[in-house]
Amino acid sequence: MEVFEKEYPEIAVYWSDPTSLDNLELPKYSPEVAATIYESWDVAAKNLLSKLWKANSAWIFHEPVDLEKLNIPDYYEVVTEPMDLGTVKNKLNMNKYKNVQEFIDDINLIFLNCIKYNGEDSSVGKMCKNVREEFQRLYNQFNIEFYR
Repeated sequence: MEVFEKEYPEIAVYWSDPTSLDNLELPKYSPEVAATIYESWDVAAKNLLSKLWKANSAWIFHEPVDLEKLNIPDYYEVVTEPMDLGTVKNKLNMNKYKNVQEFIDDINLIFLNCIKYNGEDSSVGKMCKNVREEFQRLYNQFNIEFYR
């Protein structure tokens, strides 16, 4: 115990004087924040994705880009790493992500690809920006930063 007390005096004080725990300040989460801290990052990500899926304009990202249907044969020349919410959902459900950062990277890739191909000022680019803003709002609401 002496070695421990010398190496970790700030912790050892609680062992030697348990009443000092009364003065220990722990982080306090508001009820809203506490309600959105889940057991694991993937549960939070699934909840976020479920909400994002239903967001206005998110429907354009539900499936991979259909080159023939949209008559955009050059899409893969511009976008070399395509991504969509359906693929993200599948990867999440199949436990393909190692951590929350990989999930976030794929979501951001959707927005980057969209702006890269369509531009920010196009109607699709504006829809993308709205969905991206909703993602950011949900990111904060679901405390995704907590899992990083």
